[in-house]
Amino acid sequence: RTTTGDGTSGIYIWGAHAYRSDLGGMVNNPARGDSYVPTTSAARYLPRVGHHVYNGTAWANEGMLHESEARTNLVTYSEDFSNASWPKVNASVSSDSSIAPDGNQTADTLTATSASANVYRYHTSGPFNSTVTFSVWLKRKTGTGTVSVGGTSVTLTSEWQLFTKDFAIGASGSIIYPGIQIATSGDEVYAWGAQLEAGAFPTSYIPTSGATATRSADVASIPVADFGYNQSEGTVFVEASSYKGIPKLLHLNDGSDSNRAQITASASNVAGYVQATGDSGSFISVAGAPTVPFKAALGIETNDMGLTVNGSSVSTDTSQNVPVSITKLNIGSDSTGVSVGQAHIKSIKYYPRRLTNAQLQELTT
Repeated sequence: RTTTGDGTSGIYIWGAHAYRSDLGGMVNNPARGDSYVPTTSAARYLPRVGHHVYNGTAWANEGMLHESEARTNLVTYSEDFSNASWPKVNASVSSDSSIAPDGNQTADTLTATSASANVYRYHTSGPFNSTVTFSVWLKRKTGTGTVSVGGTSVTLTSEWQLFTKDFAIGASGSIIYPGIQIATSGDEVYAWGAQLEAGAFPTSYIPTSGATATRSADVASIPVADFGYNQSEGTVFVEASSYKGIPKLLHLNDGSDSNRAQITASASNVAGYVQATGDSGSFISVAGAPTVPFKAALGIETNDMGLTVNGSSVSTDTSQNVPVSITKLNIGSDSTGVSVGQAHIKSIKYYPRRLTNAQLQELTT
């Protein structure tokens, strides 16, 4: 807003704040009850509680997004497909021609001017001998022909969808060509938010405009003194609406892995792991990738460990000591902030006693 002054009067200004849309927008500041986060000399980021994900028709609240890995978007113009960094074969680009998933008019139209159109990246810079993931938002504007992402056919609709494709990069000198292919001349596709990142799964969008950009790893923890932790027994509960990789959803610890109790998720199971100083630890799991969203609870007591997922039969271990001198609860990572994964965490609960197996099942049903 522009205001014309009279050369004498002044205005009061307070509470200026800007936010990064790629980090989920404004957050709720529990210390104030609104979205304002006071700062002094540096930017401050609160947890992405109430992180919304576009499901094709609306923004859905998925809970707190935790991404324990730093990621870099290697695409230098993520929203400008007209830039020369995107070579074009039998294709033209109309910039900023539609509303993008973030609500701004920054989506481009890709038009096949002849058959076998291609708008792509010529990527030569690695990381070598590793996997990278390409992702891009697409929706159909006109036509019915085949559209592919990175050479793999995808099904477009009139709603925005995020499409991903993994690429294995070989030794130094290897080249990959992530991009969008339109098979039929005259077909048009809306495109926005391209990202290429090292890793086997996509993470939240990192916008770029002329250079690569990096998002730091999330680190979240709570001192157990803040919630009355019982060192002798207890129960931890987590509800996750989605996950990728192998995230450590909850991790009670003493600042190391010598004493810990954790819940992790993977493609093969949800697992609980409990370890006390001097022992080899206890691994208990519920087999099978959980249907998301899922609920898991881990009961902790000497020689009475129990884990259940979505009300399943409780997996137990009756020969494990309780970890001692626990000082903090890490969310989404281990004691050092490390975890190979991403998760939307809807809810966390702690009980200062070991719930019965029946109560664990009831809690997670």
